[in-house]
Order: sequence, then C-alpha cells, then structure tokens
Amino acid sequence: MEYKEIKTVIILTLIITTFLAAFELNITKKYYSNKKSKIGCTEVTTYALKIKNTK
Repeated sequence: MEYKEIKTVIILTLIITTFLAAFELNITKKYYSNKKSKIGCTEVTTYALKIKNTK
C-alpha cells in the first residue's frame, strides 16, 4: 500500500471508532435514563463509607 492509502485507512478507522463510541454512549445514556436510577450524592458517599469500613 502507498502512503496515501494507509493514511485514508487510518482516518476511516478513526471515524468509525468514534461513531461507535458515541453510539454506545447514547445507548447507555438512554438505558440509565429509562431506569430513572440517577445516582445521588448520598448513594456515592454511603458506598465510599462502606469501602472504608471493609478495609
């Protein structure tokens, strides 16, 4: 392959991977918003305290 071909292939793969990543993020966002289980600050703090207690 020539230099130009390699360059185009790399650019195409980058574009495809970014689209896939954005698509996955969108799916996970929709999934969590549908569950309506938004993690509150208190949940995070209690989880952190549990970790501290186990150590």
